Amino acid sequence: MAVFYVLPPRAALGEVLARFLRPYLPGLAVSVEACTDMIGTLTEDQPAYVVHREDLPGEDVFSALRDACGAEAEDRVVSVSMGPRSDEPCVRIRRVADGPAVGPVGSL
Repeated sequence: MAVFYVLPPRAALGEVLARFLRPYLPGLAVSVEACTDMIGTLTEDQPAYVVHREDLPGEDVFSALRDACGAEAEDRVVSVSMGPRSDEPCVRIRRVADGPAVGPVGSL
C-alpha cells in the first residue's frame, strides 16, 4: 500500500517551512525552493509519494492520482491544505477506493 500526500502549492508550503526554519538557522539563506525540495527527500526511502495539487489535472484528485500516478484502490491519500494558522494544517485521509472525504483527522 502506498501513501500519496497531496500538498498545497509549492510556493505556499515552501514559505511556511522557510518562515519556520529561518529563526533556527540564523545567518543562512533559507529559501522557499530549498524547503520545497526538502519535502521530496523525506519520502525517498518510503512507500510514499508527494504530489502538489497544482500538478494534478482536473478537479477529481482520485481520478488524477489513478491516471497520472498509478494510485490503486488500497492506496491512501493524505490531503493537506492550509489551515487558519500555519501550524494548523487541515488533514484528510482517505483510501483511493473510498473517494469522499472521511473528515478532518487532526493536525500534523
